[in-house]
Amino acid sequence: MKKWVHFAWTYDKQWLKIYLDGVLVKEKPETTTVYYGQNGFLLGQGYHSLFGDNYFQGRMDEVRLWNAARTRQQLVKAMHERLSGMETGLLGYWNFDQSLVDSVVRDKTQFSNNGEISGGATFVVSDAF
Repeated sequence: MKKWVHFAWTYDKQWLKIYLDGVLVKEKPETTTVYYGQNGFLLGQGYHSLFGDNYFQGRMDEVRLWNAARTRQQLVKAMHERLSGMETGLLGYWNFDQSLVDSVVRDKTQFSNNGEISGGATFVVSDAF
């Protein structure tokens, strides 16, 4: 039986924090600028000059990108809520709720930062909330 978890990381230009199901599991001071690379923002793929491409081995059901670091209380309150895409401060919202044959990942915000499925990723029917 698969188990869905809520994973979040926040960055406020001073601290990088990682949460699992609303519980802070790691934090460290960090003041460097986040670098997205030359290929833009990628979900589920990372690149390292020594190791090459690395792909997330699992399933994602929703990705949210905010213009400010969310607090633990905000994360816990909203982790089981569906968003409209019009929330203040929301820069990107990909809920993957489109046709299983579609290769486009649709951004539900006004910014329309649509993406493309690649690297062998596929859509599956989800039972997440």
